[in-house]
Amino acid sequence: ETVQVGDGRAYATGYYIPEIAGSPTYREGYAPIYARPDDLVDVDLGQFSADLKGKSIRGRVDGNKFVPYYDRTAIEQGALNRKARILGYAVD
Repeated sequence: ETVQVGDGRAYATGYYIPEIAGSPTYREGYAPIYARPDDLVDVDLGQFSADLKGKSIRGRVDGNKFVPYYDRTAIEQGALNRKARILGYAVD
């Protein structure tokens, strides 16, 4: 939120910097922070149609189909095991 300073010829703003408790090793109550998964695929849809220029989607290949990437529930159940390295852990 901006506020008037003095005669109004200047404005002051604030910035929010979140702080999250983290650890390089597992701790009870902490969740993993993953690197980009090896099987995550970016698709530039503009290569397929001029109408889709500037649009893209992400997903993964399952057999011979392109499908949405795993949701949070699947990830929490281990879908990223051996697909993304763990960078660290943070309070969930």
